[in-house]
Amino acid sequence: MSNYTHANTKKRPTPYNQDSRTTRSLPSTSKQVMNLGPEGWKHDVAPFNEQQKRRKIFNRSYKQTPDAWIKYEKIAKIGQGTFGEVFKGKNKETGELVALKRVIMDHEKEGFPITALREIKILQTLNRCPAADKDDHNSTGYKNIVQLLEVCRDVSDYEKAGKIPSVFLVFEFCYHDLHGLLVGKWEKKREFEPAEKKSIVKQMLQGLWYIHMKKIFHRDMKTANVLVTNSGVVKLADFGLARPSYVTSSRYLTNKVVTLWYRPPELLLGDVNYCEKIDLWGCGCIMAELWTSGRPILDGKVELDQLEKIFTLCGSIDEQQWPNAQKLLGSSQGITGKSIKNFKRKPRQLRERFQKLIDPVGLSLLDDLLKLNPDSRPTAMVALDNGWFWEEPGPRPPDLTHLDRSQFEFINRKRVQQKQPVQNQQVKKPREQQDSMANSAIY
Repeated sequence: MSNYTHANTKKRPTPYNQDSRTTRSLPSTSKQVMNLGPEGWKHDVAPFNEQQKRRKIFNRSYKQTPDAWIKYEKIAKIGQGTFGEVFKGKNKETGELVALKRVIMDHEKEGFPITALREIKILQTLNRCPAADKDDHNSTGYKNIVQLLEVCRDVSDYEKAGKIPSVFLVFEFCYHDLHGLLVGKWEKKREFEPAEKKSIVKQMLQGLWYIHMKKIFHRDMKTANVLVTNSGVVKLADFGLARPSYVTSSRYLTNKVVTLWYRPPELLLGDVNYCEKIDLWGCGCIMAELWTSGRPILDGKVELDQLEKIFTLCGSIDEQQWPNAQKLLGSSQGITGKSIKNFKRKPRQLRERFQKLIDPVGLSLLDDLLKLNPDSRPTAMVALDNGWFWEEPGPRPPDLTHLDRSQFEFINRKRVQQKQPVQNQQVKKPREQQDSMANSAIY
């Protein structure tokens, strides 16, 4: 029976050989291969060059990574940064609003960007939460982290111009960011009430406590990365510069992280063995902006200028209060100690500047978050136990349902640029906006 089967079964002929189904069996110099043309592989024959192989792979559908613009409808662009741009979108089937962050791969020469890969991995870690903890939002801070829904792709750029297909990270949609709410202008705008400011700070600390509990640093705390829903839920976003703290300590950390205005003094001095306290400094800067209508309290133009502004507000370095400062001053990783010695000795003026704006208990928390010595700053857990959160008025999430449009830093900046005269649009960007931190191997 077996002999009859072998004798009467014929293999399907192909232009290559009797069983050619893979590119491994293709002859590299065969005239038959060269004469197939671009459509030859469709007849159950493998592609004959790299371009066709890529086209076949890119056009293939994957359930894990669906096509972004087949599943979602693009509504508007709401953000742009060094590592990507963000669009508001809507699920065509369910009508659910989402935020799609396109990973910029135009200049990538070594595959998928390591920063985006790390962001996906970190968000997957943070979004994993036991079912019992999801209901206990107030203690865990789980709801104060933006949720990554899925990863999509877009091959339209490759089909049109031969570019590398784009990758999109799909997030839950939040209607505002804190920067847009603080500096944006709309009719009948009002400042946050004391109870609402208290709630915003508390929710930020809850989010920081949650990610620090997961052994992760955010490393880019700023108002544009603090999202707010219409119901007043605060969510930490943009984990492109985040990293896990449990990686081997034999590798030094880069100090070229955190936007300049929110960068703590230890990073400016060149510290490469910092801890999660760098996020608490950024939280303190954001907390202060709630009482300054979004104006940054430390708006240096370059690193040396930023450090001088820090010393003006928070006082000069005291070696008794910060013993490790002398070691950092002698390091070649940051600003040299010789430059620091040229600064005049200045007293701490933080309390004097904010004593008329913030009540004494809240001012004590701000003073602790903006300590020069990172060891003197409280952890997120300790900060949450501050008496300010337990006194009247209690924290109350802001109600933003009355706003008729989203408030984002990118959109507000675009509106301002459109109102400016044409001659002012060519002005060179400030140095703080040029601090892109675009190190693809950043660690």
